[in-house]
Amino acid sequence: MMIPRRLVSSLASALAEAPAVALLGPRQVGKTTLALELSATRPAVYLDLESEADRAKLSEPQRYLAQHADKLVILDESSAHRSSSAACVTSSMPDAGAGRARVASWSWAPRRSTC
Repeated sequence: MMIPRRLVSSLASALAEAPAVALLGPRQVGKTTLALELSATRPAVYLDLESEADRAKLSEPQRYLAQHADKLVILDESSAHRSSSAACVTSSMPDAGAGRARVASWSWAPRRSTC
């Protein structure tokens, strides 16, 4: 049974207004579950940055995000690998209005960008 989350509507509103939204918090509090719950309501792509195959997809972040500009792009475990940090990926996002990629990312411990 899934616990209803009060943050779903706030997260959806934030994604409608900003090109990137970060979900930050300690381990095991439901960040991934919350992002996946939101992804069930719209086209989405999920990348687990602990997976080498998923990290490889972001070797050219501008190209990848352009290919998925019409989807919610979820980066899970963004603190796991500094080279694929959410900050590096979001700095590559296009500025164009409606065509912007939407990225939800999270980390249990925010780190400095290495871009």
